[in-house]
Amino acid sequence: MLPTWTVPNNYNIGSFSERITVSYSLPVSGDASLTTTVISGELPAGLRLESNAIVGTPYEIARSKSSLFVIRARTTAGVLDRTFNITIEGPDNPNWVTPAGRLPVGPNGVYFILDSSIIDFQLLATDPDLPAGDTLSYYIA
Repeated sequence: MLPTWTVPNNYNIGSFSERITVSYSLPVSGDASLTTTVISGELPAGLRLESNAIVGTPYEIARSKSSLFVIRARTTAGVLDRTFNITIEGPDNPNWVTPAGRLPVGPNGVYFILDSSIIDFQLLATDPDLPAGDTLSYYIA
C-alpha cells in the first residue's frame, strides 16, 4: 500500500516553546512497512523522528526560529514526500537575581541618598537565551 499524507504540502505543524517536550504523530498512513525520514532541511535542534512521530525537547534559542523540512514516507509499494514547517518560540525575559524593591543604601539598610552622593551597588540578571560570550545590558531609569 502506498503511503498517504492527510495534510497538504507545505504544512505548518505549529509553534512550540523551547525546553518543552514535544510529541507530534505524523499525519501519514500506510502498511506495516511504513517508515519516515527527513530528506531535506532539518528538524529544530532537540527534535528527532521516532516511530513516525516528531519527538524531543527543543533547545534553548535566542529568538524564534522556523524550520522548513521534507519528510519522506516509504512503504514497500513506494514513497511520498511532504514539506513541513515548525516554529520554535524562544525569546524570554531575563531573570532578575537581585530582589525587587529598594536597595539597602546607608548604614543598617536605611534608605536615604544625599544629593550628589555616589552610591556603589551591583545588579545581577541572567538570560539563558544569550549565546556564549554575549552580555546582557540594562539601565536604571
